[in-house]
Amino acid sequence: MKPLQRRPTLLGYEQPLVADPGGDSQRSQDHYAPRRKEWALDAEAIVKKLNSHEAFGLHEGFEITELPRFSDSMNYLVSDRKQFDLWAFEVRRLVGIVNDNKPIQLEGADEWFGAADREGYHRLDKLATQLIYATSICILDNELLLLEFCPAIANLGHVQASTRRLLHSFGPKGAVHTARGSILLDKENSRCYHALINYVTGTLVQVLLRTAKGDFWDDNVIISLSKLAAKLKVVSFDLERSASVCLAGKKAWESRLRYQIQNDFTVPADKEDLSFIEKQLVAAQRDVTHCGHRYFVIMDAFHQCINVLIVHIADELTADRNATAGPDSFEASSILYDTGLRRQRNMLCQQRSGAIGGSGSRTEIHCADFAFEVCLANLENLRASLEGRERQLVMGDTAPYTSVYWKWTGLLPAEGEPKGRGAWWRGRGATPEETLLLGKPRSGALQLASMKDVITALVPFVMLCGDFPCQLAGLVHSVHNISSPSDPTKTCEEVPFLASFVVRTSSHSSVTGPDVIPLSASPIARKRALAHWPSSDASQGNDPSSSSSTCSHQQGEHDGVDSDAVLHEELRKANARIARGMTLFDSWVVDENSIIIPYRKYCWGSLGLCGCLVVGGLAIGFTVEQRIQGVDPFNISVFCWVLAGFLTLVAKAVRVQEWPWRDFFLGRVVCRSVSEVVAVSWIDPQLLLSILLRLEPLMNLNKRGPFQTAFTRRSPDDGFDIDIPLDTVAMNDGGCFFVKVQGDTSPALMCVRTNYGAPFNSVEPQGYSMDGEEVKCRNLDTPRLWGKGLQQRRMYPLATNTLRWTRVVGLHHEEVYFN
Repeated sequence: MKPLQRRPTLLGYEQPLVADPGGDSQRSQDHYAPRRKEWALDAEAIVKKLNSHEAFGLHEGFEITELPRFSDSMNYLVSDRKQFDLWAFEVRRLVGIVNDNKPIQLEGADEWFGAADREGYHRLDKLATQLIYATSICILDNELLLLEFCPAIANLGHVQASTRRLLHSFGPKGAVHTARGSILLDKENSRCYHALINYVTGTLVQVLLRTAKGDFWDDNVIISLSKLAAKLKVVSFDLERSASVCLAGKKAWESRLRYQIQNDFTVPADKEDLSFIEKQLVAAQRDVTHCGHRYFVIMDAFHQCINVLIVHIADELTADRNATAGPDSFEASSILYDTGLRRQRNMLCQQRSGAIGGSGSRTEIHCADFAFEVCLANLENLRASLEGRERQLVMGDTAPYTSVYWKWTGLLPAEGEPKGRGAWWRGRGATPEETLLLGKPRSGALQLASMKDVITALVPFVMLCGDFPCQLAGLVHSVHNISSPSDPTKTCEEVPFLASFVVRTSSHSSVTGPDVIPLSASPIARKRALAHWPSSDASQGNDPSSSSSTCSHQQGEHDGVDSDAVLHEELRKANARIARGMTLFDSWVVDENSIIIPYRKYCWGSLGLCGCLVVGGLAIGFTVEQRIQGVDPFNISVFCWVLAGFLTLVAKAVRVQEWPWRDFFLGRVVCRSVSEVVAVSWIDPQLLLSILLRLEPLMNLNKRGPFQTAFTRRSPDDGFDIDIPLDTVAMNDGGCFFVKVQGDTSPALMCVRTNYGAPFNSVEPQGYSMDGEEVKCRNLDTPRLWGKGLQQRRMYPLATNTLRWTRVVGLHHEEVYFN
């Protein structure tokens, strides 16, 4: 047996932080379930669990009865028996979709939804608005139950947001015209609305059941979605009355709450400015625990989180009310790209509203994988179904259409490594020249003239945009916490890939210029997601009859689109450059204020050279002795001593500003600025800055200096000096992307941060950034120049002061420096 030994507790320069090539990933593999490819759910067994509120088992031998029902429709003129039948019907429908394991399409005839023109998108906007109102009713009803029985876990933000949304249109002073029917379609409203609910819930259940595995997860996802789908259909028959019933229920709860806490509630000192209603809501969340606490936690995790997911989907299907263009003029895209640093992937998306956001969280990207997988399957199924139809457009027809482009490139495990979650990224500790092994891409393009086909493509696509993956990751995290150890819920392992999905209408004209570009045409999408799509102007020049809604184009057939081989070679070169930099970086030790670099060859080589001079001088003195008359040979020794000392001082002073003798003799150098690291290691300064920026959350290195604004860990007094400005490429490689917005007085830049572990964040079409929140640039009109010769570029000053903007222009891509 190997004797126990204490491991070193202090890191020296001989112990660099190098990634474990295999062990860590193998240990993490046990925490993930295998990828799900087949399902055999028992619908009748799930139906029997629909009335869990009647007798909920707390633990063996104990159960609690007569609990409130979530997603209950009893207040909306539905009998108990009828409601159960509706639930059972929805369970069987969803279980059938899951067990079939085939992509689904939107139900109904093409005539119900119309053509893919302005009128068709107006119809979609009305349907999505109805869905938002109906889901708000479901959210508010459920939150009132939580406030009544288990207030500690209630979400006051959901209560207030849903109440404002309903009062805005259905309240006493709301928009009466909305309640009177302006959001209803002239024809087939109920059929279209029910078809949309069936498609949204059917697509969502496919994503959810691919995300995790476990009976607890499967049963509650099916039950929650079934109850929600049934209630969404019930309340839609008379939205005005349903909203009134829901708001009346909230009013009754407020009256009961006011009576209960009227005399015993003292307003907290930090909440004196709250309104009376807000004080009541705060008071309701005092620490009161219901004996069925676990029941309410489960209901909150599944019902409310799924409600939020559906609100996100419906919100992405609506038109931006503040946009100057029509509802049929937009471009949306989402990409998963390789960062090149330790084989991490990031996500960037441009939403239909124009908002641009991204995420560097591994959990969120893992959850986004399943949405991308379902979207890919639906698009390929739609393409196959369209190929069998007759052409809908004739030669020369200028009817509007919506273009959909996609490309999916799988990442294969390295040669000789087992398949599994960690296989594709375990090579991060391997040779610096190792590159990604890419599978055969799956790509295509469609031009859709029917609104039914557009909705079929758009619903799974919007699950790739915005904060949907973030909300899905939150749901999975909540279920992990509440699932029983005897029936654990495990996230399914990932199958990594690079992807680019784009939806663009024919009436849309992209905003391009010397400094802005759409996300789909950006260098990051081309070089790191391996996708290069035609511009909006080029796509508008295509003859619609050549593709209409029945034809697809493989990527590479478009004029000016690079081949896969060219894109792969560009990615290989870019990753090789970063890998060489990471090899150097992994051999260093990073502390709070400096970077310690092993420098034995230089230090000991300099000392050896000087030692040779000294020994040589002494040898001359002892060898020559008195052979040369009038010359003292030991003067040559003294000269060699002086020369050796001078060379030692020069060697010690030329690289860094401060180099203690102890570190010099030990063969290491303590660098306190970017320029010193560059002088010592000869690393590309922009590559070093991009590594420091991306891996900043993983290190405790404080930054200071004239160009430290882009970093979040700053120290005004002491720290590592950022004395070289970052350029646009270094910013992007480091996970910081600037979005050009129209400010109150002039254009400005807002930062979207996607470095290591960064949660989803975005720049919305209209917004306000408070002082100190995020870096931004307000002065684009008065830049100064930096650099010499070919490296001379504009320099934009960064700041963290307040900024208000009214419109997103596009993704900034101009080659500049940032101060």
